[in-house]
Amino acid sequence: MVRKTHFIVLLLLTNMLVTAGISSVHAEVGNSSTWKNTTLMNSSTRGNGRVGGLGFMLLSQNDPAILLQGGLHANGFPNNKGWVTVSNLFGITLGSVSIPGGTPLQNQGNEETDWAHNKLIFSNGTAIINTWISRLTPAVLIQSQNTASLGLFTGSVFTTRYEYIPYNATKITNVGNTFSSPKYIAYQTGTSQWMVKQIDSTGITMQDNSTNWALVWYGLNSHFTDTKVPTDYTADGYSSSSLFAGYGYQADAPVLLTFGTKPTSLKKGSNGGIEMQFTDTTDHTISLLPLFGREHLNAVDTENWGVHGVARTIDVPLQNALTRAATWAVRMCEFPVTIDESYEYTGDTSTITETIPTWIQVCPGGKKFMPIPPMLALAKEKLPIAFSPNILIDGDIPTEFGPVMGIEDTDTYTWSLSGMKRFTDSKQILTSPSVPSEASYIVTRLTSEVDKLFDPSGNPIHFEPWAEGGDTPNKGDFRGGLYFLNPADTINSLTEILTALPQGDAMTKLQSYINNEIAAYPPQDIYQIPFTDGERRGPFSTNEDIKQFSTDVWDTIVQYRKDILLKRVSLYNFYPLARYYEISNDSLPSDIMGKATTVFNKDMSDQDWATMYWLNGYEGLTDEVAVTASNRFVAGILGYIKTAQLASDTAAEQLGRAVLAKALVQRIGMDQYPAYYEQSGLTVLPKTTQGAAIPGWQPDFTAARWVAPLFNYSWNSSADDARLAWRINGLGVRLGDFSGSIASGGWDDDTYATQIGYRDMVPHLAYILSTFEPEKARLYLDKATTLIPNWYAAFSEGVIGNEHNINRAVDSYQLFMAKAWIEKDAAQNLEKYIDIPWLSKGDLFYMQKLAETIKAYRGWCWSIDGTTCDDGSVPSITGDLNGDLAVNIQDIIILINEIFTPNGVQGSDINSDGKVDILDVISLINIIFK
Repeated sequence: MVRKTHFIVLLLLTNMLVTAGISSVHAEVGNSSTWKNTTLMNSSTRGNGRVGGLGFMLLSQNDPAILLQGGLHANGFPNNKGWVTVSNLFGITLGSVSIPGGTPLQNQGNEETDWAHNKLIFSNGTAIINTWISRLTPAVLIQSQNTASLGLFTGSVFTTRYEYIPYNATKITNVGNTFSSPKYIAYQTGTSQWMVKQIDSTGITMQDNSTNWALVWYGLNSHFTDTKVPTDYTADGYSSSSLFAGYGYQADAPVLLTFGTKPTSLKKGSNGGIEMQFTDTTDHTISLLPLFGREHLNAVDTENWGVHGVARTIDVPLQNALTRAATWAVRMCEFPVTIDESYEYTGDTSTITETIPTWIQVCPGGKKFMPIPPMLALAKEKLPIAFSPNILIDGDIPTEFGPVMGIEDTDTYTWSLSGMKRFTDSKQILTSPSVPSEASYIVTRLTSEVDKLFDPSGNPIHFEPWAEGGDTPNKGDFRGGLYFLNPADTINSLTEILTALPQGDAMTKLQSYINNEIAAYPPQDIYQIPFTDGERRGPFSTNEDIKQFSTDVWDTIVQYRKDILLKRVSLYNFYPLARYYEISNDSLPSDIMGKATTVFNKDMSDQDWATMYWLNGYEGLTDEVAVTASNRFVAGILGYIKTAQLASDTAAEQLGRAVLAKALVQRIGMDQYPAYYEQSGLTVLPKTTQGAAIPGWQPDFTAARWVAPLFNYSWNSSADDARLAWRINGLGVRLGDFSGSIASGGWDDDTYATQIGYRDMVPHLAYILSTFEPEKARLYLDKATTLIPNWYAAFSEGVIGNEHNINRAVDSYQLFMAKAWIEKDAAQNLEKYIDIPWLSKGDLFYMQKLAETIKAYRGWCWSIDGTTCDDGSVPSITGDLNGDLAVNIQDIIILINEIFTPNGVQGSDINSDGKVDILDVISLINIIFK
């Protein structure tokens, strides 16, 4: 009876738990309900009326225009090598959506947006057109009402022509605005017959189309040119050069049209494009899909499709295209509107559930294609990511943002990332108590630099931000770096320095200095320290120019340094704060957790679902370098997790751990762009006419520029491609290798150009990068140090950018940290790379180089428990009798007790003479005070 009663009670409790939705396996810790609501998919966000989808862009104007990414236009005159300057065209305009014979469509101004879509409404007083641009699919959706006709790709469009004439300089010509129309259409008749026709002004009867779709393409009617050679290095300066003969081409982009109601006829428009006629004025829906995504085919090849197809000899390339179209036409019958996410964290696994609550049915009989974010598709082979259900389909449509991949016949799926506690909770532990005697001067030098942070009376000195004089001795303009404006940068460097100091006065003094800086300029509240506050760091600075406003220095900073002038407190600020409070064992101030959560929610907002990056720049910075911003974001999430741990806020900690998966996918994923572009055929490097590689093509391409990139003299494949994500937004992705105009196009941008490989990288991120992508993590370092052998030298000659005299202080600093944290270079090498300080005092870059060299000499590893290295080894430190990986007074006490009351403490025979006596105490004291 008792057993039966216990069973019934257990059954009731189980039922209550299940009914209440309580589960030990799936426990939601947050969702995207607030974060997904953004206005940054609005057409007015960038001031140019453009909204970006995965495959198309839409220009919000009278009669909205449809654009593709990419394209080229001529940008100058040929030089004596027979090359002509070309530049990236900011999108290829295919033409407008219009009402044939009707008045222009006007934007009605009531946009519907979130992190995955934009809906615009246009009307001419009678007809109504809804356009849907999406981050969930490369397609765009058009809905028409009150009209029996619809025009696509109409109006005049910018036109370029490509012509390859050996040894002739004229290759790409800007024709100007002209009318352009797709030349061919293909569709299925019956069960297996294909019909290919040339589109003309007399019209094509579509009654024999047995499907709900058709494929249109331009052939040699194409009005746009393109190239697959990286154009980040095309020269656009004086008498400049750029594209090698033969590496451009007249391009084509076949478009799949999927109809809700099939048009009765289709013809070439009188104002370009195509015009479709329907039987009535009821609602009509059509989706447009760039069938090959960002890959633009050669128009010579697609012209052959048409010629052969019209002659009823459909060749294999066209057959393959039609098969691809048929596959995607089924998916295009269901158009995804928006997407929701929920977040779970259980057992060191972050799980994200993706759900599409709303689809628009374009046509019956379709198959839902539930997408995964393109950035996730890029990162999934590098990180331990799992999907459920695990039936991913590669849609074989490469977009500029990443692959189109998904799961069919579902509204939801989950993806998860496991094992990240190893990286969030590990600490760097030192594996020996001191440096070798020959390196002891480094400790002395660092201690001396700590002393310089105090005045002769022992009071801490607050230093001004450092405005580096990069164009010294010319002081008429500011062309240097700006460092330590954000108080978090100061705390970050000082905390890393603190971990290298031996216990004693220097450590105590530095800790007091950090406490004073946090009290005066709390990073949780302040993001920019005034230039008027504090003492100058040293003579190599233009701070006085800035303070006196005697030149246009500050105006130049405001205009051209948008990448560093923060507009609010960054989540990054909480990484050094949390790290300091953890290391120092000081109590976390009670207000910090709440402030961290406020900033955390800001950072998680305004993100693009597809790339997990921000639609209009991180931290409100529209001109930031994407890889640097991502470094800061990962550090911020790590800091948020640690802050929550210190505050004992379990809910916040679990949410932080859950969304760390998105942050790491963002950071690791963007590093895969060069390899992805190569593998998908979006990038093809120059080759000789015999097909041989040209390793030095990039310096040759850039020969006539007035700005220097990170010259790559051996570039044969993506394994040599040191470019990183420079700019990511809703309109496209740009890669580059420094922060100047190769990516942005501004003259003044180049005068303060810096390397971008490791800016704002923190130790935990370096651990992650070196674990999951070791080759890629080192590639930029290898290329930069090969090009600049004296990269580590202070005041060395300027190499990157233009019109400044010396390399940036931050460049040698970031490369040094990559050497120390990613490469784990030998201490003797790091000792050489320390070089000399740039400043007489307050040079935190120099101090941190000293600190990392000290740690390298002592040896260090990552450890989650504080005693065992993550590789499984256990450090053995002479004199560490209590196993805390330090040798101090506590060990002396243990040793003395062992002499008088032996307990068999391991390691007590310090001098290895077979006895435990006072001589071992003397040896231990010498170790501690060595």
